[in-house]
Amino acid sequence: MSIPGKIFAEINKALGIKLISKAGEKTLVNVATMMPFIGSVIGGTVNGVMMNACGHGVIAFIHAWNRL
Repeated sequence: MSIPGKIFAEINKALGIKLISKAGEKTLVNVATMMPFIGSVIGGTVNGVMMNACGHGVIAFIHAWNRL
């Protein structure tokens, strides 16, 4: 007893859609749980670059102020 090709294709299509949606759902959940960590790394990097730039600006200002 074997399953006819047409019915087998319909079963595969239905199961494939369910499997792909499950995998996509898990991937989306994993990405959503990683977002805060990714955001904190990006935010920390931007903060560090800006503080470095501000620090160099303050040092340049102090040196210019002392020359007056």
